[in-house]
Amino acid sequence: MVAFASVAAGLVSLCQGARALTGEQIVQQLRTQLSPASEIVLTSDAAYAKDFTPRFSITNQPAYVVAVKASLVKDVQTIIRYASRNSVPFLATGGGHGYSSTLDRLRNGIALDLGLFNSVKVDKAANTMTIGGGVRSDEVATTLQKAGKEILTGNGDIVTASKDRHPDLFYALKGAGFNYGVATSLTYTVYPATNGGRAMNADMIFPGHLNGSVWHLAERIVGQQPKELSITFSVGYDASSGGMVIIANFIYAGPVAAGAKLIKPFLDMRPLNLSIAEIDWKDIPRKAIYGNTLAGCRPGISYVPYAVNLYKIDVPNLISVVNYMHDAMRADPAVQTAIIAWAQYAPYGFRRHTDASSAFPHRDALVFA
Repeated sequence: MVAFASVAAGLVSLCQGARALTGEQIVQQLRTQLSPASEIVLTSDAAYAKDFTPRFSITNQPAYVVAVKASLVKDVQTIIRYASRNSVPFLATGGGHGYSSTLDRLRNGIALDLGLFNSVKVDKAANTMTIGGGVRSDEVATTLQKAGKEILTGNGDIVTASKDRHPDLFYALKGAGFNYGVATSLTYTVYPATNGGRAMNADMIFPGHLNGSVWHLAERIVGQQPKELSITFSVGYDASSGGMVIIANFIYAGPVAAGAKLIKPFLDMRPLNLSIAEIDWKDIPRKAIYGNTLAGCRPGISYVPYAVNLYKIDVPNLISVVNYMHDAMRADPAVQTAIIAWAQYAPYGFRRHTDASSAFPHRDALVFA
């Protein structure tokens, strides 16, 4: 269990008494230890807002005094070891997502920006792709299966974790949280593109009073959903109509004709609006859900997500939830921006791997909301 031991040592060191270093002291001490292409600034400097990757949500923001954009893996190693040695808290930022409601407990810390780790390398012969720790998911438009990670643990050690090397750490990294290290690169297994790299994207809008019919159809698909089909629903309030709406998105890794047959019951409900087309797989992040897939990824928004897994689709209960949302939002405009996001996938990928393959605990969930 070498990997876990090294992680624990690093995390414990961050909990020791702080020396109350000023931002100026941290910059002065760290700058000489970093490679020339790295950048280190005070968060009060104009360069911080200009050059560094912000977290998308302004809710529960950590309070940094220094930001460092590392250029090399050894720079990340230097920063982590410096922070551990001096009891300075730090957080690493890849693409900018950070949902934990406890992040604001970090005060007077270091922002470790992985924005320069943005390479994407594909080895066609080996069917693998290696990406840097700062690459965003919308920049990688391929269905991936995790095969390996290179990370720096809590005490600055460089560790390559895979099913064969440090398998205990690899197991934990896949589903047990984000406190095991800073991932500077990740290697995935890739698969041949289906349908020439094209997919069906279908967006449609239903009025809120049809939500029961939508949930009944979603329930009917359970156990029969093919692995090529993913389903999402966004339930929210439409101020212009004064009622709830459900935006449905269906992505099928195949031609439109085949995908349309699978979602015909939804099409037969005659949605208020329908957009269905075959698009390049790489364009899905920017075109799905009427082009709003990345709406929650804009810096500076107030974003407070909470997750709920559904292990059964209880239609009467879901109808009650939508009705409650309608009444609450109609009465209070301040909450009208809240939505329920529903993701329903085929269980093929989960069932393909055993429980012992990763720490991911939600294999039997039907819906991720």
